[in-house]
Amino acid sequence: MKHILFVGMISFLLFTSCDNFLSSEEKDGVYLDYLGKSTEYEEMIQFRLINNSNASIEYWGYGSKSPFYNYQIKNDTGWSANMLGWCGTGAGVNELSTNSNIEFRSTKPKNTSVWRLIFHYKIKGLEEVETIYSVPIQN
Repeated sequence: MKHILFVGMISFLLFTSCDNFLSSEEKDGVYLDYLGKSTEYEEMIQFRLINNSNASIEYWGYGSKSPFYNYQIKNDTGWSANMLGWCGTGAGVNELSTNSNIEFRSTKPKNTSVWRLIFHYKIKGLEEVETIYSVPIQN
């Protein structure tokens, strides 16, 4: 009986966490990949936005590789917003077609140890705004 439970638990873990073994390029949907510190700018972090959905997405920014984003800061009570004040001058809607990606840099929030990036987008032609999050990042 113990062996059956053990095999059942292993099967459950394998099937429920198999997405953890796939890179974001192999998953369906829209994802943010954390790439680490920028090699060019010490205070910047690199991300990759991947669109593996079946439709183009739209997002605001200063260009296709300068999207608007925000942060959340991890504290004792959970995640809290740490909004950035983006100026709208020169900004516009950018499009990322299906099965494509862009890389971009973000600044790091100051005075925090754990944070994550928040990214908003829309499926082209729809009004509903979607939100995705990076993995938690240790400063």
